[in-house]
Amino acid sequence: MQIAGYPEDTTLRGNGRHPILEKETFEKLHRNEVIETRPHILHFGGFQVHKEHTQLLRIVNISPSSLRVSILGPETQWFKINFDKKGLLAPGMSEDIMVTFEPHEWRYHSDTIKIFCGELAENLVVPIHGYPSANDIVLPRILDFGSVAIGTSQSKVIPLSCKIPIQFEFEITVVEAHPDLTITPLSGIIPADGSSEIVATFAPMKHRTARAELQFHVAQFNSEPALVTVLGSCFPESAKLQVFKEEMAERSVVAAQKKQEEKAATLSKLKGRKKGPLQVIHPTFKVDELERTINGIKVPTTRADQHSTNFILNQTAGKLPLKDLAAFI
Repeated sequence: MQIAGYPEDTTLRGNGRHPILEKETFEKLHRNEVIETRPHILHFGGFQVHKEHTQLLRIVNISPSSLRVSILGPETQWFKINFDKKGLLAPGMSEDIMVTFEPHEWRYHSDTIKIFCGELAENLVVPIHGYPSANDIVLPRILDFGSVAIGTSQSKVIPLSCKIPIQFEFEITVVEAHPDLTITPLSGIIPADGSSEIVATFAPMKHRTARAELQFHVAQFNSEPALVTVLGSCFPESAKLQVFKEEMAERSVVAAQKKQEEKAATLSKLKGRKKGPLQVIHPTFKVDELERTINGIKVPTTRADQHSTNFILNQTAGKLPLKDLAAFI
């Protein structure tokens, strides 16, 4: 069994710092010879103020023997840790730590979690970062203009929005340019609780396919650039196709207007009608016909057996059957 051990003096100094922090250094990230942290850096990006945000940190024993480690939590009030101390960690087992971040203002926050390994290996440190971000930005991977007629132009708008009270700068790098494609602006500011618009315009000058690659950068912590591909095409039939699309669009508008006018006329007719008193119509129920008279002979309609056959054969046309004499008298 390997024991990293706890220092005998675990009381805080007068300056509020743990005695281990005054004797030891904590610089190594991710893993050493005996333990590994997963993840090795905690990022709380795009937070909301006065709300708790939690993440799980695992400290895994990667050595072949059981060991015990000391965990020193964050020093600032914004970050807190909570875990059930297991004591000895068997090989492959982990200490699960819930890290809670509760910011009270829109700014960058940072702290660390330190892991004391004693003489077994070099001590580890897990940096913690909390930062606001413009988390409402959604960029398309491909911006396709389709087919556009030569001598005309078409524009598309890419919105950049921010829902927090902090502004962010952005910059667009044209990785691959094309003379038929223009992007404006290439840099600017996303206002706090507002939005900016990037306008891409495709104005073909030849019958060909245009392609451009754009790289979007937003000035925020831990932000990675996003790549957007812009496509457009122009061929000889594009002009005819454009005219056809415009004609179909106009016809659709006219048809919609005509339909609305017909609905309005029908509604006005209904409003102009004077409604009289309500008439009560009683329901009528179909009465089953038990017998039918054919050429003076009564034929049963509900039965088709020997008794019905005898009843028909024993009748004389124009004379009542015996069973109906009582009703006739």
